[in-house]
Amino acid sequence: MAETVVSIILVAVVVYVSLGALFTILFQIKGLHKIDEATHGSPIGFRLIIIPGCVLLWPVLLAKWIKSGNQNQSVSR
Repeated sequence: MAETVVSIILVAVVVYVSLGALFTILFQIKGLHKIDEATHGSPIGFRLIIIPGCVLLWPVLLAKWIKSGNQNQSVSR
């Protein structure tokens, strides 16, 4: 029983971190400068430093990215 619970938790953590890693790649390429325009053209050192935070906080960053996209669409109308 305990092994099953541990296995479920481990699988959940692996899935969460894997999704975070995939999100981070896309976010670094397309979304970072949409949330904060000051990061446009930022050096590679900065982008490397924020990777762990992006992987762990990807749901929050995804929500901000979506919100910034909605704001840009309403401004352009």
